[in-house]
Amino acid sequence: MGGVIRTSTWHYAVGQDYEGSIEEEELRALFRSGAVEGETFLWKPGMDGWVQAKDVGEFAGVFVKPPPLCDFTEGM
Repeated sequence: MGGVIRTSTWHYAVGQDYEGSIEEEELRALFRSGAVEGETFLWKPGMDGWVQAKDVGEFAGVFVKPPPLCDFTEGM
């Protein structure tokens, strides 16, 4: 019996429609390219409903931006 690795398949909202099914790695590539943002709604089988990407635990760190750099010349 061959082992099958199952990965999550996702759908994402585009206006009033949706795209998918796509694998998690493809979705992460869309995050990196900016095609899917934190406000984009996502869904996968097993979820109760659509959730914004920034609120999905698997992607919690993807949309965190570092604070602005300090002005290092200030006070010199």
